[in-house]
Amino acid sequence: MRALDIMTEDVITTTRNATIGDALELMYGNDIRHLPVVRDRTLIGILSDRDLRGVFLPDPDDPGVIDVHQLDVRVTELMTGNPVSVGPETDIDEVIEVMIDNRVGAVPVVTGDELVGLVSYVDVLRAAIGKL
Repeated sequence: MRALDIMTEDVITTTRNATIGDALELMYGNDIRHLPVVRDRTLIGILSDRDLRGVFLPDPDDPGVIDVHQLDVRVTELMTGNPVSVGPETDIDEVIEVMIDNRVGAVPVVTGDELVGLVSYVDVLRAAIGKL
């Protein structure tokens, strides 16, 4: 089995000019945890829910208030640039190793620099169900 066989092809993406607020709308609105950042179709980074953990911190001046000033920050400030990726023909065992070794929940699938899909841990688990 290859990355191509289990990847999500119609990946929701954002651009380098998007704000964290824009990204959150996309992520929550589409119930996704990983948002590739592209220039045209070229992968330049990935933003995950893990990257957004620090956005909503209590305001030190008023612990009951959430400081959301970072919503206007560009995604390029918080994304992981040059993320680890795999090719469409990469064997699924290698994809899993990449995810484990890099402690990531999703791996972009690229041809050259062009994003063609995304393999998440959910995709891997769905494929595993079919093998059992």
